[in-house]
Amino acid sequence: MKHIREYIADIEFEGKEIESKLRFSDRDDEAFCNKIRGMINSNEFNWENIAIGAAKYDFIMAKFTKTDVSIDEEFQKRFTGFYRIRRSKELFLEKYYAYMESLKGKTVSFEDIIKKVYTFKGTIEPSFSSKMLATLNPDMPVWDQYVLANAKIDAPRSYNVTIDKCVEIYRKVVNFYTNLLKTDAAEEMVRLFDIKLPKYKHFTRIKKIDLMFWQKR
Repeated sequence: MKHIREYIADIEFEGKEIESKLRFSDRDDEAFCNKIRGMINSNEFNWENIAIGAAKYDFIMAKFTKTDVSIDEEFQKRFTGFYRIRRSKELFLEKYYAYMESLKGKTVSFEDIIKKVYTFKGTIEPSFSSKMLATLNPDMPVWDQYVLANAKIDAPRSYNVTIDKCVEIYRKVVNFYTNLLKTDAAEEMVRLFDIKLPKYKHFTRIKKIDLMFWQKR
């Protein structure tokens, strides 16, 4: 599986790496880092809620490596509940989990997944596609409205959403985390997570930060 930095390096846009096209401005970077520091200094993180989410995620990831997710109903129930996937079992979920199982041990991109998921029932599912990818490769981020809000990325409008547009937005999400992880503020978040929840030190840095943002929803 590729690390997020390798994923960025593979993406080219008009002959240049997408990272250089989508890099934070210094002002945005500083403002967001100051926001994080303020949350840390004012103790705004609800560690009880973070621990609950971490336990659910840990169960999912541990079971993912040991079971056939295409038939394991307990895994499917936990995953669907954690990621709030409200879709028809027959029309969507059975195909979704069968495809997830088929990708184990393979290198796959967000674009690959969203295109395949589209064939299930003709709907574009960027969020659920990213969650499948982030399960297969925990160094990749998830797409949801809270991530987009933190990254100041506009979601596509329902009337003009396309797969290509979603792929481009996901690249921006990847770039957001790539730049965030280079900052002292991100290092402080990870350090704090490891102190508060040492049981889950094995989580990727992206997931630790995601869970800390998640409890602010």
